[in-house]
Amino acid sequence: RKTAAALAETAAAAVARAPHMSQFLPSTQKRLTNIAVVRYKRAGKKFEVACYKNTIIAWRNKVETDIDEVLQAHTIYADIGRGVLAKREDLIEAFGTDDEDAVCVEILNKGEFQVSEQERHAQLDALMRDIAARVADMVVNPDTGRPYPQPTIELQSEPSQNLLGTFSEPCCRQPTIERAMRETIHFAPSDRKSAKQQALLVIKALQASEAMPIERAHMRLRLLLPPAELGEARERLQALAPAGDASGRLQLGEAEAADEREARDHAATASGSGSGGAEATPPPALSALPCSVDPSLYRWRPPRD
Repeated sequence: RKTAAALAETAAAAVARAPHMSQFLPSTQKRLTNIAVVRYKRAGKKFEVACYKNTIIAWRNKVETDIDEVLQAHTIYADIGRGVLAKREDLIEAFGTDDEDAVCVEILNKGEFQVSEQERHAQLDALMRDIAARVADMVVNPDTGRPYPQPTIELQSEPSQNLLGTFSEPCCRQPTIERAMRETIHFAPSDRKSAKQQALLVIKALQASEAMPIERAHMRLRLLLPPAELGEARERLQALAPAGDASGRLQLGEAEAADEREARDHAATASGSGSGGAEATPPPALSALPCSVDPSLYRWRPPRD
């Protein structure tokens, strides 16, 4: 057993060694685990700000507009790990001002930060759902002419019990857009392209895979033009679809006389005047040509001679 004198001597030795020990105790502690650091380098100097986690992307997407909900402190650091503040002279040299609020906004908008694994997965899942929703809005089932549902319909692989208490045979429901994206074409969303661009790529990939019947939903247009130009307009529209194209990318309806409201609105738009001038002058007689067009023909340009 240690005597009281020995215990006192041990305690005194520990106190004597204390100033030489590290100031960050215990040695297994993890610093900066509850903040997200945004780093920005400008004019050869580094600037950092401390933010709350999972708020930077919301700020850049204009979802969060209150900067107090993003920044933990309106303070700019040169090294946030060591607690070194940025010098006022460095701020003026790099940003032309020492207004920390303005500098914080620029660092938030242009700085670099590390996204956590959970946040990245949540962002990619939201992007996948957004792409699937855009695809569902742009396509239809050519067999039924109806759109596909947006949510994923799981395949029913086990027998189900009906109201009579008997079990029916398992049935396989047709997969929808999101399920086909994940399991058929194995689509992986990218945060470097917009959701619309990736949705157009998904449509082409689904059509090539033939996993499900799918085609672009047609735009319904109603063209207003003078009756004398009706024949020429019909010929030009029919030239958009290739000869022998049986896919129905362009369907022209029967021409009919435009009603008085359409003619009046067309005259007001063409002249750039208000409704008063349109009422004083009778609108010209116009013909209406309805048509259903594949959106891929919208940006079609005729080949040059």
